[in-house]
Amino acid sequence: MRGPGVAAFLVVFALVTTASPALAVTRDIETVGLPFFACRDGQQDVGVPPAPDSGANDGAFPHICWVKFSQQGPWQASTGEWILFDQRVPFSTQVECAAFAATATATFQGETVAPDTVPCQQPFQAAPWVVAFHVLIHPLAPGTYSATLTLTPAGGSTTAFTQSVTVVPQG
Repeated sequence: MRGPGVAAFLVVFALVTTASPALAVTRDIETVGLPFFACRDGQQDVGVPPAPDSGANDGAFPHICWVKFSQQGPWQASTGEWILFDQRVPFSTQVECAAFAATATATFQGETVAPDTVPCQQPFQAAPWVVAFHVLIHPLAPGTYSATLTLTPAGGSTTAFTQSVTVVPQG
C-alpha cells in the first residue's frame, strides 16, 4: 500500500477491553475518517454515527476520544466515552520496525492487556517504517485510570510510555 492517502492506515483497528482486562473482547474498528478528538478538558465530545455497511463503525462507539502515549497530558474523558490509547513509532528500516513490533506489551490499571498492533508499513516511498499500537477501553466510571505500553526489543533497551486519563461525569 503506497500513496499519500495510505497514511490513514495507522489507525485501523483496536482492542476493546473492559476495566477488568480478564473480560477483554477483541473488536475491529476502522478509525479512518471518524471524527473524534483528543481526550482533553473542554474538548467537544463528538458523536460517531453508526456506519455498519462501510466497515467503519458498527455503532458500538457512539462517543470516542484518543490519548497518545507519547504526548503530554492532562487527559480527560467523560463517562460514556470510549478511550483509544494510541502510539505510532517510526523506524528507519523494516527490520528495526519488526524487532520492536513483536515486543509490545500493555497494561491497563496494572493488569496486562493485549495491545492491538498495526504491522510495520511504509506509507509511501522514502517515508520511515511505522508500527502502531492501540488499546481501546470501553466507557468508564468517574476516576483516574492509567495505561502503559512497553517495548523491549531483543538486545535493546526498554521503552515505556505511561498515560493517565481522568474520567469525569458526562454533562
